[in-house]
Amino acid sequence: MAQFTLNFDITGQFVAEAPKIIVYYGGSKIHQGYVSLGSSTLSFTLETDDFNHSALRFYFPNSGVELGRSVEISNVALNDTPVDLTSFGTNKGADVTASKIILDQGEYSDTDISDELGIAPPVIEGTTGDNKMFANSLGNEIHGLAGNDKIYGNTGNDTLRGGEGNDNLLGKFGDDELHGDFGDDNLWGGYGNDILYGGDGNDRLRGDFGDDVLHGDAGNDYLYGGDGADTIYGGEGNDRIYGEAGADSLYGDAGNDRIYGGAENDFADGGDDQDVIYGWGGEDTLRGGNGNDILNGGEGNDTLYGDEGSDRFYGEEGDDAIFGGNGTDRLIGGAGNDTLHGEADDDILEGQDGDDVLNGDAGNDRLYGGDGGDTLNGGDGDDFLYAYNTIIPTAETFEGRILTDDPVLYLKLNELSGTTSTNLGNTSGLNSTYIGGVALGQDALFSGGSFSAEFDGVNDYISVPNSAAINLSDVTERTIEMVFNADTTAGRQVLFEEGGGTNAMVIYIDEGQLHVNVRDGSGTTWGPFDISTAINSGETYHIALVMNTDTGYVGGYLNGSEFGSGSALTILSSHSGQIGIGGMNNATYFHDGAATGYGHYFDGRISDVAIHNNALDAATLETRYNTLVSGGSNTSYNDGDDVLNGGAGNDELHLSSGNDEGHGGEGNDVIYGGIGNNTLTGGDGNDILYADGQQIAAASGNAGTLSSAILSAGPVAYWQFDETSGTVLDNKGSIGNPVDGTYENGVVLQAGGLYTTDDNAAYFDGVNDRVQVADNTQINTSAVSQRTIEIVFNAADTTGRSVIYEEGGTVNAIAIYIEDGDLYFNARDGNGAIWGPFTINTTIDVGTTYHAAFVLDATGGTISGYLDGALVGIGIIDGPLNSHGGDIGIGFSDGGAYYHDGADGTTGHYFNGTISDVAVYNAALTQGEIQDHVAIMNGGLTFTDPFDDVLSGGAGLDQLYGGTGRDLFVIDSADATVNVDEIIDLSSIEGDSIDISGLLSGFTGVIGDFVQITDDGTDSFIQVDTDGLANGVNFETVAQVSDVTNLDAATLLATGQLIAV
Repeated sequence: MAQFTLNFDITGQFVAEAPKIIVYYGGSKIHQGYVSLGSSTLSFTLETDDFNHSALRFYFPNSGVELGRSVEISNVALNDTPVDLTSFGTNKGADVTASKIILDQGEYSDTDISDELGIAPPVIEGTTGDNKMFANSLGNEIHGLAGNDKIYGNTGNDTLRGGEGNDNLLGKFGDDELHGDFGDDNLWGGYGNDILYGGDGNDRLRGDFGDDVLHGDAGNDYLYGGDGADTIYGGEGNDRIYGEAGADSLYGDAGNDRIYGGAENDFADGGDDQDVIYGWGGEDTLRGGNGNDILNGGEGNDTLYGDEGSDRFYGEEGDDAIFGGNGTDRLIGGAGNDTLHGEADDDILEGQDGDDVLNGDAGNDRLYGGDGGDTLNGGDGDDFLYAYNTIIPTAETFEGRILTDDPVLYLKLNELSGTTSTNLGNTSGLNSTYIGGVALGQDALFSGGSFSAEFDGVNDYISVPNSAAINLSDVTERTIEMVFNADTTAGRQVLFEEGGGTNAMVIYIDEGQLHVNVRDGSGTTWGPFDISTAINSGETYHIALVMNTDTGYVGGYLNGSEFGSGSALTILSSHSGQIGIGGMNNATYFHDGAATGYGHYFDGRISDVAIHNNALDAATLETRYNTLVSGGSNTSYNDGDDVLNGGAGNDELHLSSGNDEGHGGEGNDVIYGGIGNNTLTGGDGNDILYADGQQIAAASGNAGTLSSAILSAGPVAYWQFDETSGTVLDNKGSIGNPVDGTYENGVVLQAGGLYTTDDNAAYFDGVNDRVQVADNTQINTSAVSQRTIEIVFNAADTTGRSVIYEEGGTVNAIAIYIEDGDLYFNARDGNGAIWGPFTINTTIDVGTTYHAAFVLDATGGTISGYLDGALVGIGIIDGPLNSHGGDIGIGFSDGGAYYHDGADGTTGHYFNGTISDVAVYNAALTQGEIQDHVAIMNGGLTFTDPFDDVLSGGAGLDQLYGGTGRDLFVIDSADATVNVDEIIDLSSIEGDSIDISGLLSGFTGVIGDFVQITDDGTDSFIQVDTDGLANGVNFETVAQVSDVTNLDAATLLATGQLIAV
């Protein structure tokens, strides 16, 4: 127990009626008496433990009738130590100086003497009202109780409790403990290692300096760690957690949380439900927990775990390790040398840049290596392995950019059935309702988009719930954006509206004009505005309405460009009159006045509606539209030397342009070699190996001519270029004379064939020689779902840009052209789904004859380019190529075209070289069919390179397709005599070889003792006697060579086409 003595002098000023004085300590009365005219000294000895707090008060009560009385108090001391009188309050009328306190009738003055006593009161309690309370320097426990309180700590270790109401708690210095309790509270730890509890309600917690622990508890909370190594728990609800500086540990717990790590090495665990986690800088460890989560490592060498659910991962920069866990996950490594593990279920793995290791593990997985020398391991299951990238959505897609801007509402409108549109934004309770029979699952409005919703213009619309996040609170900043395509622009049609006939925001069409408008009529009236621009039906647009009342701005952006603005005078007041998409939902306010009821329904398609409670800037909206046009990511591949291991299961492996290895492993595998010098090993199982990525027809002399093969495939146009005179280029395709070409400006005929069986070709001088072909509905004036164009050419000059073939113009187009040493394949649609252009190109040489093929397949969603039958690249498309009547040109651009780097309306870009055999099909030829044509054409070509590809079937009954180039077929499996492998496309012209050395023991050089080759008139059969001792008695068949006869073992050994040692 602590004891102290209180002394003070007191003097009264009065005539007849002595003033009364009351002294309080700790809220308790310790003295009451009357004051004499002369000075007197009072003294009290007290125990501090007997009192609830340490406030000292002198009070002159309002009693008595004599006026002009006063009390003077001086020389206040505690245990003979003077008290600083200036610490006494004057807010209740007291006159306070350094030497005395003067109280008139009804006045009092108090101070807290805990510092002087060296004690801290056990609990300081507020009232049921709105309190403002301060701790002293010794550390206090303060309870705000009911009301909206403001409680401030001090330099001690304080415990602050807000109680009921929306409270503000600031710990300041010391290691504090803050409890928000009930209500929507704001808690700041300040300096020191603090513990903060949000309690119930939607709270904001900030740790600030020190190693803090934050608990959001119930509600949708915002938690900020600040400096130091913090530990943050979101608790229940949809929380936002920011680690900020320091190595933090962040836990989302229950709810759809967003977690942001900061610059150092953080740990984050999303917990239950659908979470989004960003590591940012540092070497982070991120765990998704339960639910379908999105994890983004950011900079640094990060480790990401999906745990349960179907998760999406973005490693971004650094050498990352990603583990998918259970669920159908998508793993994207990004820059750096990453290691990806799909783990359980059917996953998609994409390495992107760097030398990556991708492990599909269990399930039927798809693995895409991307740039660099990658290793892909399929693991168990039937997997697809690609050495190159395909187009997989990332944070750079249209959807990814919208989500990065943290919308409160984001409706993709990509549902296929039902009446609910799911909100992907950050605010719960905003799933919306399709009304009137909105048609779902319609075609995407842009490349890389998902489905869209079709509104009939009669009674279809979407009802969005009222929400404090949108329309039930005052608004200072707002962006509303959406993608739409109107079937008609006639009449008045509402695309989006929130509010009613007094306060409103609305986007609508009115007689061919697109309008945006905002109006506030509750306070200082402002608006409406006539902000509009012309639009066309049948075209896809991105529209954004932007408002920032802090800067007084309202504006409209169409396709990323501002088309008008107005001035907002004040905030937009709460506007509870419903929210509608595709129609007016109860009421709104147009540029020409208010309207009530339901109607003004939109006729057309809508997708990707987002509402942001911030004003997006012009650069963001421009990027948004550019992303929409490009489809987000159309990255082609640039490979290194990759290793693909299929593992167990029936796998499909696609090698590409590097010097790759493909190992099928167990199961019945298919391996495509692609461009480059590859090694293909089937492993156990019945495998099929394609050296150059596709099946090659045997060059046996029975394949006929290229022209007969083209005509058998049914082209609509086929120009053989075998004319000897005149200006008419004869079309041998099914259209006939309407698309005969016209030689112009002196194209040289009878220029000699480009391959052995080529009758003739035509030479173009690169100055003005050209062939014009008339527009035709079967080629370019109708929409095209499938198209193949093949052409044989030999360039005399590859500098600059020269067009070999083009159809269309500067909006919709197909073009095959040369630019600065590379051959390009490109297509672009600018009217429908809006896809392309693409950068699909490969190097070519002057004076070399090539076969080029372009394939468009809208059903499969791809365009492809092939050179000499080998895949050059793939582009992803979202629909057919629409009508493109901008002329057809061979050897030049007729009126302009669309290239990989954009539109060019120039007539010209003349080709210098020789052209033969141009064919156009309204079908997507298979890759095998294209290779058939190349093999026929190559019958007279020779190859002298080292071995291009190595094919080894391994155990099982295998098929080995050599393809173009000098191939080595390895027959060395222990079961070779049981499962006889088939060799297809063995070519002596190309210098192919068969290696059987692994089957022979003690080869003496006498080939007849070890090997004999027989045939049945169509195929040849290689037979071996493994030790050569039985002189042919034990010959057994080990390989079948299809479509080749008259092979002699001794001759093959002498020429190096049979390898025995």
